[in-house]
Amino acid sequence: MNNSSPLVITMGDPSGIGPEIVVKALVADRPRRCVVIGCADVIRASTERFAPNLKVSVLSAIEDATGQPDRVEVLDIGDMGSFRCGEVSAASGRAAFEAIRDGIAYARSGQAAGLVTAPIHKEALAAAGIAYPGHTEILADLVDAHRVVTWHLIVRLRRFSMGWALNLRSHVSPVSN
Repeated sequence: MNNSSPLVITMGDPSGIGPEIVVKALVADRPRRCVVIGCADVIRASTERFAPNLKVSVLSAIEDATGQPDRVEVLDIGDMGSFRCGEVSAASGRAAFEAIRDGIAYARSGQAAGLVTAPIHKEALAAAGIAYPGHTEILADLVDAHRVVTWHLIVRLRRFSMGWALNLRSHVSPVSN
């Protein structure tokens, strides 16, 4: 990775809130060049609805990212089917997974400074036949990590999810140590 590499952001579930969050985040705060990986038509529809002053540019390669603040730059994952807002579907699960997988590849190759993932729908992943229950497991497997932790950064609140299978006492003990 070099310091001028863009940050890669996945679109999340194209039928869910992910694309809206991505577009709104790019309007609110863009500390560096960012490239969205996902379905260009979905990002275009979210941009038209939530940030009509932004243009959508479909890139041929990540190196083409300019970081212009008046646009959302997208690496299109191709035609993944049609998506209906609020509807769980295999197509949505597949598209969300493909965006995450591609984002990981860019980050691992050093072409991206890092990876930010938008919300996905676990039922959509399952409908697509994807054997991972969520982001953490996808990332752990595709980067061959043996210890992983999910980190949520919410404004000034930082929270680590220590694991989804621990009881309350197991959560409190590691944090207090």
